[in-house]
Amino acid sequence: MASEKLTCVQLRGRAARDEVLKLAPRYQDVIIDVGRRDTTTQKAALTIANLVILPIPPRGYVKRSLKPQVAQ
Repeated sequence: MASEKLTCVQLRGRAARDEVLKLAPRYQDVIIDVGRRDTTTQKAALTIANLVILPIPPRGYVKRSLKPQVAQ
């Protein structure tokens, strides 16, 4: 079984955007975890993201509109 290499870096602020753009061509997937606060790093990540996953529980209308198996 081949061993896959995992590269981890810690970047903050606007520099995160520039560094991720440099790293992206070398990898199939780049995952950015920015936490829950509204920060410069979060905004920088959002400007280059192809997909954004917000791990927050659905509430109100959204929860009622989801299929039962998804809302659980």
